Amino acid sequence: MKKQVNLILMIIGAVLLPTSLVAILFIINSVNPMQISFITSFKLENRLNEDIYITPIGVYNTRGDRCLLPLYITKVPALPSLKESDIKIKAGEVRLFFYDWDDVNASEIYIKTDKLHNVLIIDSKPNDGQFHPIIDNYIVIDNIANLHDTPPSITEVVNKRHSNKILIIILLCGAFAPIVFTYALLRYKEG
Repeated sequence: MKKQVNLILMIIGAVLLPTSLVAILFIINSVNPMQISFITSFKLENRLNEDIYITPIGVYNTRGDRCLLPLYITKVPALPSLKESDIKIKAGEVRLFFYDWDDVNASEIYIKTDKLHNVLIIDSKPNDGQFHPIIDNYIVIDNIANLHDTPPSITEVVNKRHSNKILIIILLCGAFAPIVFTYALLRYKEG
């Protein structure tokens, strides 16, 4: 019975071994100078008297198509953020964001509260001079009058389900696959 279990674990480990290559490439890319050179940051301050939820939006082509701004936890190593939308910013809070401006220009911040669904335009001409980092890297949300109605293109992006959970699952499989395979192989040989 143990031999069969070890054989099954060995097969599972072998099948998942290619995910180890993804994990290795991910780690190498997180310290890749070409990757790191395109990670920049901005601070966002919520001066409203209420908590808000924000989603940074970007433009990824000359047609002006919108997407989520690719956020990172840190610059070095460049680790993608687990959450890129509906990020809670408490009243009075200042938050630092890292993002990748290679192929995406920051254009708007979608802001949501119980009563509000608007955008703050941070680059009125995001297609000019493709691609460039954000010009003003300290953004203040202090007046609802400065916000604009949310255009359908941004509503569409915000309403899509976004998650880096699949990446996390692949990286975990990549980390554990060689361990499971080696353990099962050694136990299988023992008998």
